[in-house]
Amino acid sequence: MIIVVGLYICLLLFMMKFNTNHEMEFEETKSISVLIPFRNEEDSLPALIQELEKQWLPSYGEIIFIDDHSTDSSKDIVLSSSLVNRSLLSLREGEGKKAALKYALGKVKYTHVSQIDADTVISENYFEKLLVKRADYTTGLIRYTSERSLINLYQRWENLAMMFTTRLAVQLKIPLMSNGANSNYKTQHVDYNDDYASGDDLFNMYSIFESGGVIAFNDQTWVETKCAPDFKSFFNQRMRWMKKSGGLTNFKFRLFSVLLLISQLSPFYIFFDQSYEFIFLVAVKLLLELIGMMNVNRKLKYKGLFPFYFVMVLLYPIAIILLLLISFFSSVSWKGRRL
Repeated sequence: MIIVVGLYICLLLFMMKFNTNHEMEFEETKSISVLIPFRNEEDSLPALIQELEKQWLPSYGEIIFIDDHSTDSSKDIVLSSSLVNRSLLSLREGEGKKAALKYALGKVKYTHVSQIDADTVISENYFEKLLVKRADYTTGLIRYTSERSLINLYQRWENLAMMFTTRLAVQLKIPLMSNGANSNYKTQHVDYNDDYASGDDLFNMYSIFESGGVIAFNDQTWVETKCAPDFKSFFNQRMRWMKKSGGLTNFKFRLFSVLLLISQLSPFYIFFDQSYEFIFLVAVKLLLELIGMMNVNRKLKYKGLFPFYFVMVLLYPIAIILLLLISFFSSVSWKGRRL
């Protein structure tokens, strides 16, 4: 266990040394196809479209909205927008986000695609820092809105930890997670993996990486979305995330996942090993993670999270283990569909 925690600390130190205050280089935003799939998002689309209308320029390219069998007024909201170079596609066959994206990919004008979820709002100057130089796939920050509830508090803290871990994995060239609500990529080697109902972002990134593509993490902009409002929604969302991770078959990826899991459980091993060496390593691990998450939080600007840090470092791994065990025996639903 000491060896595992020590290795994890080395990875954290690597990230601190080579990527703290790292200045990213960006290409000029042009000739991109922005894809926005939606299904019954009449409550969310107005905020996204309003921000797009402020930032979107004709020189950027095209925006394609893809309707996945909506039964509300979502389509009317899109059609009434003043966005230039905007089009609306309606999915006729199949269902789900993957089917919508695959359909749109057959209609795009450009080879560089940007994905934005319909239930998000983009940060200021989003398109000015969209395309990372020399990257074939870029995943970016997700930010949760702040609401007064314990489940919201947990999800914002969890989100901060996941953004930190996602960035670390990308920097180590073992990209384990991707944020499909905020990603862009070149269309060569695109593969959404139809064997899994969700996970278009993860499998697409994995396919591009396996084909030799460069993966980047953009921490200069973000998209904001709402937390799952209740435990049932939270549970279904986490189940979707865990089930799709089973599609990553690369041994290196699986080994790194195990390393992360064991390292997160390390505070509990103090009950079995009270040696000064082990306690020191766990303390260093917690300190480095705290510093790393605070660096990420400079962009996300969450408030009131860090007083709960030492509660969350115990609660978070317990939640992961419980969800992982439950995921083997349960099915999940999303927007009224069983996955």
